[in-house]
Amino acid sequence: MKLITTQRLLASLLMSLAAASASAAEPGPYAFLNGGISSWSSDSATDDSGFGFKGGIGYRLNRNFSVEGGYAYLGKTDLKGGGDAKSSGFIADVVGQYPLNSQFDAYGRLGMYFGNNKATGVDAKTKMTIKFGLGAEYKVHGNATIVGEWDHYDVKYPGETATVNLFTAGVRYSF
Repeated sequence: MKLITTQRLLASLLMSLAAASASAAEPGPYAFLNGGISSWSSDSATDDSGFGFKGGIGYRLNRNFSVEGGYAYLGKTDLKGGGDAKSSGFIADVVGQYPLNSQFDAYGRLGMYFGNNKATGVDAKTKMTIKFGLGAEYKVHGNATIVGEWDHYDVKYPGETATVNLFTAGVRYSF
């Protein structure tokens, strides 16, 4: 009799833990913050990597789709003729998730980047470009998730277009 009660208690505990880990995929709002390496590529860039980050809020529509908005800092690069170029701005994405199991999801994103792009000696220009990326997430516990992402941006600053790849790790918290 005692063994059956222990088994039922253990089964109930396991089902509760499974429900708690699945709750991060339920529809609703979340916040995110990621940091990592930005890699610049252009004809005039000499120093191709630095620090970049992004943060913002999102809303999970269902198990497979979310929308996000936020801010990204893509870092800066040194230019061959002297000076530097840098970019930061607002992001808006549609995210499609594919559940691999109860704790892991893979996803792709497509969105817009409204970048304030600056180069030394040239007035800043705000340009809208298309961005895309891939990522994976691991549901740690309850509403907390760890993510790893790659985002691709085309940064148009006066006189040139640079390709910036942002590789980040971060956290997401669902409300």
